[in-house]
Amino acid sequence: MDKRRLFYALPVDAEFAREWHAAFGQALERCAGPQCAARLRRVPPEEWHLTLAFLGMTPEEALPRLSAEVGPRVARCAAPHVVELAGGAFPARGSARVLWYGPREDSGAVGTLDGLARSVREGVEVALPGSLPAEEVFRPHLTGARVPRGVRGPSREARRAFEDERLACDWRPTEVRLYESRNSAQGPRYRVLESHALR
Repeated sequence: MDKRRLFYALPVDAEFAREWHAAFGQALERCAGPQCAARLRRVPPEEWHLTLAFLGMTPEEALPRLSAEVGPRVARCAAPHVVELAGGAFPARGSARVLWYGPREDSGAVGTLDGLARSVREGVEVALPGSLPAEEVFRPHLTGARVPRGVRGPSREARRAFEDERLACDWRPTEVRLYESRNSAQGPRYRVLESHALR
C-alpha cells in the first residue's frame, strides 16, 4: 500500500512570500547577528505556507475520501484576513529550533484561522478516523528558518528580540491546499495534490 506524507495548509502568494522572506531575514540579522542568521536553514519563499492540519503518512487510496470530506467544509469557511506578522520560536522554552512568523487577524475576523483549522481537521477525522495526532492548541505560524542539527541557534536575548519583531501586512488567503511533503538533501520539498477554494 503506497503512502504519502500529507498536510493541509494555506499557501502564501509569491509576492507576499518574497516580501516576508526578505523581512524575516533582515529581522534575524538585526536580532541574532549576520553570523548566526547565516547558520540557519531558511525556508525558500516559494515554500512558505501556514499548516492547518498535519496528517503524516497517509494511504494513497484515502485521497478521494479526504477530498469529499474536506472540500465542502472549506467551501463554507470565510477567508482569514491577516494584518500583522509577529516573530516567534519553537519550542516554547529552551534553545530555539524553529523560527517563524505568527499571523494576527483583523479584529473583525479574529478566530477565522482557528475555525478553518477545526473544519479541516473535522473533515480529515470523518475521512480517516483516528488519523490525526491528539488535538493540541492550534498555533498558526509560517516557518521561516530551522536550526540544523549540531548548530548553535540564537541566544536567549536574540530570541526575545526576534519575538518582539512585527511586520504589517494585508493577507487574505483564497484557498486551502493538500500538500505532499518529500525529504531532500536541502530539506522538505512540497507538491500540491489538490486545492479547495474558501468562501
